[in-house]
Parts: sequence; C-alpha cells; structure tokens
Amino acid sequence: MRPIKLVLEGIRSYRNRTEIDFTDLSLFALIGDTGAGKSSIIEALCLALYGGTTWSGRNVNELMSDAAERMAVELTFSAEGETWTVTRAHRRTGGAPTHKLTSESGLKVDGADAVNKRIQAVLGLTKDQFLR
Repeated sequence: MRPIKLVLEGIRSYRNRTEIDFTDLSLFALIGDTGAGKSSIIEALCLALYGGTTWSGRNVNELMSDAAERMAVELTFSAEGETWTVTRAHRRTGGAPTHKLTSESGLKVDGADAVNKRIQAVLGLTKDQFLR
C-alpha cells in the first residue's frame, strides 16, 4: 500500500508539527468538538494540493496560527501509479514561500503555478471540483 500522509505546522489549530497518516484507511470521517481542528485539516489539504484556502483563494496567511511565524504543509499521496510529495510553506514576514512537488521517479516541480498545474493534471481535479 502506498503512503498517504499529511504533515502540518503553524496552521490554525495545529501550531505544533502534527502528522496524520491515512495510509491504512479506506473510509474515514473527521469528527470532534467545535474548535478541535477538523476544518483546519481540510484547509491544510486544500493548501497542499491547490496553494490556497477553501474560502478566499490564495490569501493563505489567514490560515497561520496567531503565534506562528511560519506555517508549512506536506502531503504525500498516490496518483498515476506514483507516490508524490507536495510541500508548501509561508512565513508571516519576509522570505519567499515554498512550493515544491516531487515524485518517487524523480520528477521535481518548483513554483506555485507550476506545482498547481502539475497537481491538477495528476489528480484530474480542479480546485473547484475538489471542493465540491
């Protein structure tokens, strides 16, 4: 079985590095009390895959935890018979954001637009389709 894993840090409810391993799950639900971080997981997935939020597009600083100076998300997933890892990171002040996509076969893509286009091609889903 190929790995499916989300690592997030500095995103809303997840100030500290948190890893969620979906590898052995075939069907799951995000449940919990108000403020437990369910929507933060969805936002982290959207940020990883499409470089933006579910509600305002690309103003990702809205996702940053109040006390955090940096937020980062890394998603490892399988598509097109390969394992892919997308990494995105943003700082509150200064420094260019990070947008990287790599595959197990050695493909490397850098830059927000290039990563977004490649992920859309790999998944066969636009951001709007993903959000429905």
